[in-house]
Amino acid sequence: MEECTLCICYPTFNRGQLFIQDIKEVLSNEDRRFTISILDNCSNDGSYEELSLINDERLILRRNNTNIGGIANTFQSISNINNADYILFCLDKDKVNPLYISRFIDFLEKEHPFSGFIDLYSCKKNVDFVKYCAGKDAMINTAYLSKHPSGFFWKCAELEKYKKNIDSNLFHSFPFILDLIL
Repeated sequence: MEECTLCICYPTFNRGQLFIQDIKEVLSNEDRRFTISILDNCSNDGSYEELSLINDERLILRRNNTNIGGIANTFQSISNINNADYILFCLDKDKVNPLYISRFIDFLEKEHPFSGFIDLYSCKKNVDFVKYCAGKDAMINTAYLSKHPSGFFWKCAELEKYKKNIDSNLFHSFPFILDLIL
């Protein structure tokens, strides 16, 4: 897959049919400026096998060899993303309105924010994008001022600078993944 503007990252474990339908709905948006990266944490409900049947080059499906736990899987889901300018973090229990994806990508390409938050499934006519300044303040705002983990977004190149300073063995000690990034 060529480089794109946005990679929507999902950690998942045993979410089955509801999650798969949501992924299919997101992929119904034909915009080629986004990919979906799913990291399955050794689901045993058949969801990984069903996801692997989706034939769309924008879907990047990965699976852990063993179940590494929810926090570790969350951290790993946003790691090693090298095909996009931005990462959008989602939980597998949340919906993403496919109609908003292109508008969100337009916003990213125009504004070039460091990080921020978006309401992924708003029923509002206009979707609000909250953007944060670069650096430490962006991470603090992302971790403590946003409403929900789903909807956080980061510029990949900047996030990489912060991830390099994290000892990956520490992530089991943090109750909230963004505390780790902070």
